[in-house]
Amino acid sequence: MKTQARFLIIPMLPLLLGVQQTGCVADAAGDEEADAVFDELKAEGAVGLPEITSKSDKTAMLAAITARLRKRQAALNIPESDISDIAEHLRHYFAFLGLKAADVVGEVADVATVDDTPTGKVIGDDTEGVEDDEGMPSPVNVVTRVFDSVTQFLYCDKFTDLSCLEKRPKFTPFAKYRQEPRPDLGVPVAAGKSLDMSVFYTQAWDGKTPNAGVVGELSKALSGADVTAISTAIYGIDDIAGSMRPVFEAIRANAKNPAVTLRAVTDIAAVEKRPEGVPSWTFGYTAPANKANWLFGDAIAPLAPGGMHAMFQYSGTPDLFRLLNKDIARSQDARLRIEWPSAGIMHNKFAVVERKSGVKAVWTGTANVSQNCMGIERNANTSILIRNDAIAKAFLDQFNHMWQFDPATKSRSRVVVAPTLNPTDYLQVGRFHRNKFPIAKRLFDFQDGTRVRVHFAPTDDAEHRVILPMLLSAKPGDIIRVSMFGGTGYEIVRAFQYAVARGAEVRISFDNILAHGVTSWHRDQLLNVHSNNPYIGKVGLTSSQSVGRAVFVRISGWAGKNHYKAATLTRSTKDSKGRAVMHPEEYIVGSQNWSSGGNDKNDENLISIQSLSPSVPVVSAAGFNAEFDKRLWTSSIPAKAGD
Repeated sequence: MKTQARFLIIPMLPLLLGVQQTGCVADAAGDEEADAVFDELKAEGAVGLPEITSKSDKTAMLAAITARLRKRQAALNIPESDISDIAEHLRHYFAFLGLKAADVVGEVADVATVDDTPTGKVIGDDTEGVEDDEGMPSPVNVVTRVFDSVTQFLYCDKFTDLSCLEKRPKFTPFAKYRQEPRPDLGVPVAAGKSLDMSVFYTQAWDGKTPNAGVVGELSKALSGADVTAISTAIYGIDDIAGSMRPVFEAIRANAKNPAVTLRAVTDIAAVEKRPEGVPSWTFGYTAPANKANWLFGDAIAPLAPGGMHAMFQYSGTPDLFRLLNKDIARSQDARLRIEWPSAGIMHNKFAVVERKSGVKAVWTGTANVSQNCMGIERNANTSILIRNDAIAKAFLDQFNHMWQFDPATKSRSRVVVAPTLNPTDYLQVGRFHRNKFPIAKRLFDFQDGTRVRVHFAPTDDAEHRVILPMLLSAKPGDIIRVSMFGGTGYEIVRAFQYAVARGAEVRISFDNILAHGVTSWHRDQLLNVHSNNPYIGKVGLTSSQSVGRAVFVRISGWAGKNHYKAATLTRSTKDSKGRAVMHPEEYIVGSQNWSSGGNDKNDENLISIQSLSPSVPVVSAAGFNAEFDKRLWTSSIPAKAGD
């Protein structure tokens, strides 16, 4: 299909032709032109996205997009021959979102990485959903964000074509942290016969079901005489003398074993306010001559001279720091290192375990290594354990990116100084947040047809590579189940609306607190899932068929939190014998909330598993659907606009 024809969109055509719920049209025998246009409209990829922006805006919008591309043309090495093509793809997408030319003309200044740590206080257990400090959304923000994003999905004829979605994007994102230094990161990796994965769900959060023992499963994954190396990136740890003791003791046992290489990175929440007369804290993993000013002192009590003046999300993290960094001679010997800067959060919760025999394993998921998330199972969560060398290598590549001191990352601070107490010295840090760049392989193919993708935030842009394509691929009869702690985003709301208009059912089980956030999908004043659906009558369902169809939202009704960041697309399809079946086609899970902070700022991971064949089940997708339908959905309270 030629570029000139890719975006032939006539918004009123579905109404004129009488589109039915199945996507079929009334017979137009002899009208070859109408048939050709309809074939264009029912395309499964970006070409089929309807435009809801007025025609009067389109010419001006295209000119504004072209002007912004030309400003960056030299820096991004955009060939002149690609300018018009890229501009047209972006114009079509902005028109799909309902944006206007004026939104494209406005431009938000680039957000520079902040090499500083604010003083403050710990914000409390499991409140990472309060991560979206990008400011209130606006159409201009949405446009600027898209220019910073990976828009390769706009070039895919099918949103289920992972090989297309994972290509190095034709349009290089404006955001430097998303510019790929290698062309092969999205090339499929042969990963073996089938995916070997175990899934664990917390159970006690409903107040009725016994504890599932997820802590014991993590402890088991970290233990064994044949362990040779553990590399873990965690938000933190708490309750080490109580519910989380098995995990802490497993780490302690490995720390004492000289045959085990043990490394960790963890989040830092804030830096203690400095007493009067103390110019700055000293950032270094070995103690300086003046221990009173050392950021990582040994004393337990905060504010005490020589105390731990770094503040963490969880109370046990200082103990973990002391355990792993005891008696080190050089900062390079530190086995636990802190994310820096703290402009975002190091929100991962993964561990790569290597053994003398057998494949490497990766533990990850939604549960923090904390009392509420995992210990007493007060919060609803899921964790997964993947045994696969290729996937483990992707996590190791990302871990090393954060853990290794990087001379290219020259971080200064007004709050802390390097060990020499010379304010002009650079701090020795790894790469975190927007100081990173894409580094790990993303797509893994198994012989049985299963395909797995691994994405790390903020570099890999899982929202535009995974989340949006999955939602936009929805067809009549499909069911999208989403269980989410914190969700924000104009584009995702539009994708939910589009899925409903296409004839899919969308169910969102949301955390009670985060659902009521002012920028959440449920309450955002600019656009939320209860807003009028502009796609009804343009795709899939007619206006009469859409009565009673909406994005269904429920909020958690239990004492703890819905801490999930997981979803499935269950496809209404046919098996090899032509029988109607509901096939769980894609499963998404990880540490990343579906939010702007989770996708664009924090250190996160997201795994997606796909199988297009109904004869090859997606590992864990059916289990998530059962957990969602029988427990999460029934334990949640219906919510509506204005709640």
